[in-house]
Amino acid sequence: MKKQFFFFLFFCGTALFSELKMNPDENTLWQFTSLDQKKWKGTGVKIENHAGGFFLSNETPSPKTPHSIIRKLPVDPQYPYLVFETGMISPYKGYRSWSVTLRELQSGFGSVVNAEPGIVAVNCYENPAKLPGKQANLLLYFYDFKADFKYIRMVKKPDNFISVTGDFSARKKIISGDKVKFTVHLKESAEEVNLKLLYKKWLYTVKVNGKETLELTPEDKDQKIWSVEIPVETMADNKRKSFKKGDILLRAVVLGGSVKTPIWSSLQYSFEGKK
Repeated sequence: MKKQFFFFLFFCGTALFSELKMNPDENTLWQFTSLDQKKWKGTGVKIENHAGGFFLSNETPSPKTPHSIIRKLPVDPQYPYLVFETGMISPYKGYRSWSVTLRELQSGFGSVVNAEPGIVAVNCYENPAKLPGKQANLLLYFYDFKADFKYIRMVKKPDNFISVTGDFSARKKIISGDKVKFTVHLKESAEEVNLKLLYKKWLYTVKVNGKETLELTPEDKDQKIWSVEIPVETMADNKRKSFKKGDILLRAVVLGGSVKTPIWSSLQYSFEGKK
């Protein structure tokens, strides 16, 4: 009886803290709600699991030491979205940066110096550096940041996400004058949605045609899809008029709905301004 009791406790503990969950539902390829330090290669990133997820931070601020861990995971273009949610991101003093990236596709999300929490959803197959086989490396990089993650997962379609579409997609870059459609897709209805573009370093505002914020309007009667389509003549902050892929972060703020935190993504195309 005693052996059965201890076996039950062991089984429950293993199930509770099981790190990698494969296909937990039909929409999800894999999911982490906790991390096992021993199953990740690399050093310099500290993992602290807790009841609601896990903290990631760097172990030492020295620039001479590593600050990343990596793990090979299954990938599938039918599950293109890398999705995670952070409840808190705390910067330390001085230079700092962080990112969550599928290395082979060179797609992911991160920022430098400044950071904000929220829901992140990036379509890693939208404009990949190359198409990997059945596996790719998930790279977690933290240098003088500490973040509280609720989960990291790969899915077919996120509950809430941002898309950027237009004829430029075949060209793999946006040039001045291209018509661009920015769309925020929501699981539940909202009363108002606006979108800002931010440069990944310092989170400086990137103005679109001179405007700091894009006001979106609903496409459907349920007000779950919000969009704006405009010819983009300029994207510029106080220093730059052209940007590389991944330089621009997208932040949607939803009012009057169930989403209480910003929705984030990364622009998967470069922008070439007028010379």
